[in-house]
Amino acid sequence: MLELALTGTWVTSDAARLDRSLQAIDMGDAAEIEIDGAKLERLDSAGAWLVLRTKRAAEQEGKRVQLRAMPESFALLVKTLNEAPADKPVRRVHQDGFTNLL
Repeated sequence: MLELALTGTWVTSDAARLDRSLQAIDMGDAAEIEIDGAKLERLDSAGAWLVLRTKRAAEQEGKRVQLRAMPESFALLVKTLNEAPADKPVRRVHQDGFTNLL
């Protein structure tokens, strides 16, 4: 089992650094991963998204992932983002100016 211990602040201003750190993690052949949030001090939607992206990526590799010890103050944010569709398609509307209004 591999344990990822989240510590400190996971907020937008730290997202690039956190992303690089997460991308560098070698999960190897661990069948189970625990993501431990017990020592999180601050978490915003960008930080929660990084955590959940990591969770989903591991699950896509066939690993069992458990979020554990998430502070209560962050639980609703993580739950809400976790239940949101991961890959909602975006439809682009092309407009050619005034002629589209006719």
